[in-house]
Amino acid sequence: MPSADAVLFVDDDNALLRGLSSAIKRRLTEVSILTADNTDDALKLARQKNASVAVIDLEIDPTVGPESGLSLLTSLIEVSSEIRTIVLTGHSDSTWGIEALRRGAGSFVTKPASYDHIYYLIKDALQQSRLAQQLSQTLKSEPLNLYRKRLGLLSASPTMEACLDSAAFSASTRQPLLILGATGCGKSLLARAIHSASDNPATPFIHYQPNFGSPDLVSSELFGHERGAFTGALEKRRGLIEEADGGTLFLDEVDELPLETQIRVLHVLQEKVFRPLGGKKELHSDFRLIAASNRNIEESLASGKLREDFFHRIAHDTIVIPALTERREDIPLLVRNILAEIAERENRRVLRLENSALGKLTSYNWPGNIRELHAVLTNAAARAYYLGSEIINSSHVQLKTPIKPKPQPTGGSLRERMQNAEKQAIAEALKHARGNQSEAARLLQIQRTSLRRLAVRYNLLS
Repeated sequence: MPSADAVLFVDDDNALLRGLSSAIKRRLTEVSILTADNTDDALKLARQKNASVAVIDLEIDPTVGPESGLSLLTSLIEVSSEIRTIVLTGHSDSTWGIEALRRGAGSFVTKPASYDHIYYLIKDALQQSRLAQQLSQTLKSEPLNLYRKRLGLLSASPTMEACLDSAAFSASTRQPLLILGATGCGKSLLARAIHSASDNPATPFIHYQPNFGSPDLVSSELFGHERGAFTGALEKRRGLIEEADGGTLFLDEVDELPLETQIRVLHVLQEKVFRPLGGKKELHSDFRLIAASNRNIEESLASGKLREDFFHRIAHDTIVIPALTERREDIPLLVRNILAEIAERENRRVLRLENSALGKLTSYNWPGNIRELHAVLTNAAARAYYLGSEIINSSHVQLKTPIKPKPQPTGGSLRERMQNAEKQAIAEALKHARGNQSEAARLLQIQRTSLRRLAVRYNLLS
């Protein structure tokens, strides 16, 4: 290890602190070992010694509880964006550990943890820290982020932009990545973009989804099998892990992997070797793993559906893709791209949307995310083409589930009910347009001056 690397251990238990730091020092002899038993000393050492990795007790202050460790975690990341953190938690459930991951920790370990486990996590974290430092230097010397450009993905949403920045960093490394997000939000698209933006885009990209198969079937698909390995194995089969050698293996819905398969994949990730079912000879495979899940990882861990050691190994880095309703600014951009795809696939002239149709799309909830948007636009384009139109209007847009119904007034005269409905429509349009009166007027298909006059009448402008 380079002499510049330093590992900081933070724990209020001095006996544990001495034992852990000594054990790691014996195995990482070229690394500087720093220790602190309180938050102030930890932050001081991190600044002065430029620590690459911090291993911190989640309850560094027992009088405060886990929030003390979470607060220290946040402060350490503020000291250096390149520092990698490993959190030790004494809680039997994973709730606080998951919260630490959400706040930027690289991994968490439940006490008591073996020195071997922590040693391997620190080794991985040191590598990640050095990669982050190299990327930081690259960005300082080159204004345009090469990996960000290679992704080829654009966004008008600040939330999604942050996600794409994380994806660019991930493309610069080969460390295991876990992508989280609701069904249809584009996890497989992002995984493929990260592979394509990497330094080895020509290597294999293997996409596999367990599909609720039996353990034997899943293991056969991943590891391959010899003839006669199990009932129905009539011939030898090459597995996807062998095919992924040198490239990327994308495991979609990773928490559907049988537990015994998780153990086998964990072994491959650690040792780079495996045996096909029924095989006697070890085969080599060194691949970059990208996993994805649309489930609540905390629940999968708590229920035992996902092994904790497997989770730590596949989630060196985590990216959470926002739902489409959290990035509505991207809907016009997505619409243009999808319509261009449809026009090319169907060999038709480029279609465009009327403002009323776009307003209908941007105000919808999108429970199916981008996948549902794609389906709705494909249907709308077909309807427009059937009616001989190159312009998609709101009548062509058939939404599969209704927009949240507006509450109906329960009393008052017809005039009062109409005014209430008018006020509510203007308020919703202004909220959706984030106060932009021109945009709100466009959504309501009225003049901006009319919208402003009505908004003033109903006291909707601050």
